[in-house]
Order: sequence, then C-alpha cells, then structure tokens
Amino acid sequence: MSTKPTRAKLYLAIAIHQLIGAFAFPITKLGVAEAPPFTFALFRFIVASLILLALVGRLGDKVKITRSDGIKIAALGILIVWINQTLYIWGQSLTSASHGSLLFAFTPVFALALSIYKLKERFTWSRLIGAMLAVLGGVVIVSQRGVSFSADMLLGDGM
Repeated sequence: MSTKPTRAKLYLAIAIHQLIGAFAFPITKLGVAEAPPFTFALFRFIVASLILLALVGRLGDKVKITRSDGIKIAALGILIVWINQTLYIWGQSLTSASHGSLLFAFTPVFALALSIYKLKERFTWSRLIGAMLAVLGGVVIVSQRGVSFSADMLLGDGM
C-alpha cells in the first residue's frame, strides 16, 4: 500500500478544507447568537477532539510520537486550539460573519509573507498572483452581500 497520497486525494482534501472554512464563519455567528462565546468554543473543542481522537484511533500504531514531540504538540494545541479558537469565536461574536470571511481571505497573503520572511522561501510572481486571487475571490463573494466598516466591529475584527 502506497503512503503517498494521489493527486485526486489531495484535491479532495483541499476541497473539504475549503468547505469547512467557508461554513465556519456563518456557523460560528449562529452559534454565538445561541450560546455565550466561551460555551460555544468549549462545545466546538469537544466535537473537534472527538473527531480527531477517532482519526488517531484509525492510525493505530502507524504513528509514534516521542515525548519531546508530545510536549511540542501540546504547546501548539494550547496556542492554536485554545487561544486561537477562543479569540476567533469571541471576536466573531463582536463582528459580522462577512468581516470574518474577508479577513480569512487574506490568509494566503499572510502565509506567503511569513514563508518568505521566516522560512526564507523565494518570492515568485505566481505565488503573489495566487495569493491576490484568493483575496480577490473573497472580496467579490463577500461584497455581494455588502460589507460595512464601523468602529463597533474593530475589536472583533482584531481578535
């Protein structure tokens, strides 16, 4: 059995990730309308943990994690899951779903800038054009419903 994923599986994974990302903002907005942000964050964390535990269970003994890697994984879990998601959900309760989506559309630009700065990857025009197309796509989609910029949403946007 090959461990290298096929091109079709990679595209499928990207498509699933994009669908999950696209629905994250409106679902979170609905969730924080029904429950306080921290309660909703806890619920989201529990559901995600159960899904990840099921996925890890399927891997069985195929993946060995050393103690030092386990500590790094736990630290990243606190940073990425607990802090990031809490700020995201709290921020989403203070802004609109369209603002969150628009900010998320800038992710490729930030990733490109950080990869050039921190990982010393080389700049290419095709990478910049790809990142800008992602932003443009987000702007086109979000602007059709209208985006209002007001100081009331600045704190949520910043989070």
